[in-house]
Amino acid sequence: MKLFNYHYDFIKLKLYNVNSNLINWDVLKPHKNLTNHYSLASNCQFFDKNFDLFIDGGQNITIRSSIPYLIYGHNFKAFDALDLRKAMKSLSELLGIDLTKAKVMEFEFGAYLKIEISSKHYINSIIGLKDYKLEKATPRMKMYGNNRGIHLKVYDPIVNARRKKTFSLSQYPNEHLIKYEIKDLKPTHLKVEDLCELKRFVSLNKTLNAHLEQLLIKCEELYLPIENSINHILFTALKNVEQEFGIPIYAKTVNLLEKMELSPSQKSKRKKTLLELETTYNTQQLKR
Repeated sequence: MKLFNYHYDFIKLKLYNVNSNLINWDVLKPHKNLTNHYSLASNCQFFDKNFDLFIDGGQNITIRSSIPYLIYGHNFKAFDALDLRKAMKSLSELLGIDLTKAKVMEFEFGAYLKIEISSKHYINSIIGLKDYKLEKATPRMKMYGNNRGIHLKVYDPIVNARRKKTFSLSQYPNEHLIKYEIKDLKPTHLKVEDLCELKRFVSLNKTLNAHLEQLLIKCEELYLPIENSINHILFTALKNVEQEFGIPIYAKTVNLLEKMELSPSQKSKRKKTLLELETTYNTQQLKR
């Protein structure tokens, strides 16, 4: 699995107690529907529609933007810590306020993968993510989340680009693609300048890959009985369930044996048989 075009994507940031007299209001235009919300009017310096600024009664500013979209009009592109630093410097100069000191409220970090099968088939084969709950699923997307505010989204970026009408600008190749995206809704003590550090970008690369290693993918039957006995047939059926759903069959069976009213010798004998089966079929997989 070789991911490419690692990039920062959506960022929500907040700057507190801003002196509104310092803001360059000439490059902002009021939203036609939302009060105290503004979009950019950068005279083609940015893709302005990918930006929202809100100023509340306490003179705190909240900005929401997909930074690659803001710079390039799409996100099928690598966008690292240095790119983010340059983008934030340009945006700060345009607005007249230093955004690097802003608190990061949310952010997304993603990358792409070329696959051999259709995205629909691939996404359908994903059956879970360890320690996460499925929050949303469509034929072209699945999203998992945990109670710490971390989400992993897996989706077809080409379908997404066509929906957003950025497909031509993005220049996607004629290949099957998947995008993986981490969304952190509860980053703690994180400022924009922190995301602009190379070590943070590298760390997020590792975090994204670690999540992908925890994805449970539905496979064809991987374990086949090497004997026709009912023990081997049932055990291989359970091992395939383990493969598909991530259930630790051996540990669960040993735990069940401990709870049964059997003599120590009976438990020992059954555990030995179980361990022999476990070792045999794990070895079978290693040889494949």
